[in-house]
Amino acid sequence: MQSEQNIKGIIWDLDNTFYRFTPEFRLSCNHAAAQAVLDLGFGKPYEECLDIAIQSSKNHHFSLYTFIKKYGLDYNRLHFLFHQHMRPDLIDPIDGVVDKVKSIKMPQVVLTNGSRDWALKALKQIGAHELFSNKQILALEDVNMTSKSGGFYGYEKALNTLKMRPDDVIFIDDLDRNLEKAKKIGLNTAYVHHGIELKQKPSFMDYQFHNPIDLIDYFGW
Repeated sequence: MQSEQNIKGIIWDLDNTFYRFTPEFRLSCNHAAAQAVLDLGFGKPYEECLDIAIQSSKNHHFSLYTFIKKYGLDYNRLHFLFHQHMRPDLIDPIDGVVDKVKSIKMPQVVLTNGSRDWALKALKQIGAHELFSNKQILALEDVNMTSKSGGFYGYEKALNTLKMRPDDVIFIDDLDRNLEKAKKIGLNTAYVHHGIELKQKPSFMDYQFHNPIDLIDYFGW
């Protein structure tokens, strides 16, 4: 882990990091998953699809997980359909985050498991769409459909975009499985927990903060 003064670049997660997941937004994601699988011709009633999505979200933090792992649906096709049905109007911005991020002088990128279309909608909803150019947004389709917990390609592409070494960069995310993967490639890691602080911080988690504002204030960016 580098000292705070040696961090020269930032890789941000988007969903539930830049903004909070409210119960309404989580439910809308489950509805989006149910509609997406029906768009692919999944042969169950909508309410049953919704129940599967809700349980999948509770158990795996991903509304589509069970449809992919148990029922064998193609995630590459579901990815775009799911994000088309998501509702940016239900995003709950965190007051002050955008102004804080604007003040950061070092290079930054967004690495998201969402689609590019969704990332642009979400950033616009919170007023951060002018902070990141197209090259600074790495969506799942930009990294060979490799999720952050599924491989290193996204982190490698983010580092290539920043033109930096892993130990000069901090990765900020709300999921421990993503942070664990990032630490294996040598990144500094910060967990944004939105009030669910871990009493025993795992070794792959260098820092944890309530929200991005606390993180930025701590580093003095």
